Amino acid sequence: MKIVKYIGIALVIFGAIFATLYFIKTNSKGLIEYETISPKLLSIEKKTVVTGKVIPEDEVEIKPQISGIIERLFVEEGDLVTNGDLLAKVKVVPNEQALNSAKGRLANQIIEMKNAKVDYNRNKSLFDKQIISKQDFENAELRYSQAQQNVNNAQSDLQIIKLGSAGGSSTANTNIRSTVAGTVLEIPIKEGDQVIESNTFNAWNNYRNDCRS
Repeated sequence: MKIVKYIGIALVIFGAIFATLYFIKTNSKGLIEYETISPKLLSIEKKTVVTGKVIPEDEVEIKPQISGIIERLFVEEGDLVTNGDLLAKVKVVPNEQALNSAKGRLANQIIEMKNAKVDYNRNKSLFDKQIISKQDFENAELRYSQAQQNVNNAQSDLQIIKLGSAGGSSTANTNIRSTVAGTVLEIPIKEGDQVIESNTFNAWNNYRNDCRS
């Protein structure tokens, strides 16, 4: 009986020790800290990526006034432009046949002007001596003036063929500018491509500026 009693006491003591150790171990764990944030009012954006082609409400074709080579492009697809913005610059490449023809016409007009000047000087001398009538002198003077004007016209034609303008500057013709405000949707050419002068037969061979107004 004593043995049973001792065993019972031992079990009680062991259980008390175990409970004490368990309690100490359990309470020795550190506190768990949780991160907290303040609520905020935000907007939810939903984005969708799709493929396709933008169809403009209004399409405007920009055509060069002269034939030549695209020397430089100043815009890219997707750029916003306003009326008058510079889009591209054309380098004039004269047509050899037209250039030779213009040079020949100028040479002929210079010869005719020299002959008209000689005739004018002769008639003026005769008129001053009252040998010919005033009407004859005025006719000679008119022919000389017309010959001078023909030389000026021939020189202008030659300059237009060579430079694209008769005013000494080709800026007006060689610069391609936007005629409306909008977005450039397509540039079907690149620098170095050849373009031809605007007419009713080359709509798809020219620089094109598709804009949405």
